[in-house]
Amino acid sequence: MENSDAMIELVATAKAFGQRPSSFFTGLSGYAAYCLDVAAAVYVSYLEQGKKPKRDMMGFLLGLGRR
Repeated sequence: MENSDAMIELVATAKAFGQRPSSFFTGLSGYAAYCLDVAAAVYVSYLEQGKKPKRDMMGFLLGLGRR
């Protein structure tokens, strides 16, 4: 995800279909999927609190899955 609109769209779509955000990505390990889901939850939580996440969390977390 390179922008907040994409993250918000991912979370909204996952919620609408009763899925985890990670379910829309193939090839993720179990841990990477977990990290993506947690990042999405934290991202939404920050937005709900009026904060603006400053990092591209998805790129960071997906990079962890490649180790």
